[in-house]
Amino acid sequence: MGKYQTEQRIILMDFFEKNPDHNFTARQIYENIKDSGISISAVYRNLSDLAISEKIQRVAGKNSREIFYRYTGSEKCMGCLHLSCIKCGKTFHMSKEAAEKISETISEYSNFSINVIKSVIYGVCSDCDE
Repeated sequence: MGKYQTEQRIILMDFFEKNPDHNFTARQIYENIKDSGISISAVYRNLSDLAISEKIQRVAGKNSREIFYRYTGSEKCMGCLHLSCIKCGKTFHMSKEAAEKISETISEYSNFSINVIKSVIYGVCSDCDE
């Protein structure tokens, strides 16, 4: 049985749909939507449920135990491999063609199949590399 589409969940999904290529901590999400009347505990509870249902993705922080959340349901994300900058935190989409080549190469040489939608490659974007 699926979870109910509560007002709190609608508020969270609306926030994610407006910010599809960004990683946010639960606290950052709360700070952005607290004027709607949602509590911090409701944010955490709903983030957990949304991650389990794979509507959002949990991403580990680079230098802390903090967890970040990113929306993976936008049309732009479908079939894309994500590139995440470890300096500024921006997330980019690799072209589908490049993602397919990487996936094929990994499969060919290591007998391993990657889940492109759930995979993130960490590095430094061109803006931060200067």
